[in-house]
Amino acid sequence: AALRLRPDSLTFLNERARLLRIMKKPELAIADCSAAIKIASPQKQITFLNMRAVLLVGLNRLDEAVADYNRSISIE
Repeated sequence: AALRLRPDSLTFLNERARLLRIMKKPELAIADCSAAIKIASPQKQITFLNMRAVLLVGLNRLDEAVADYNRSISIE
């Protein structure tokens, strides 16, 4: 409900992605991370890139995970 009111809220996207990960719904968590990356400042993208990379590793999507880690490192 909160995201319908504020779809640009990084806090809400972060919390929902974290909860979806706990609920073992990685694809939905990845979607929230991807949405956050599109609207976040470069510094804030790091958090979402790293979270998405962890989720991708869990799905054995290693090439995508490495790409996210590399992008995160390039921002830092």
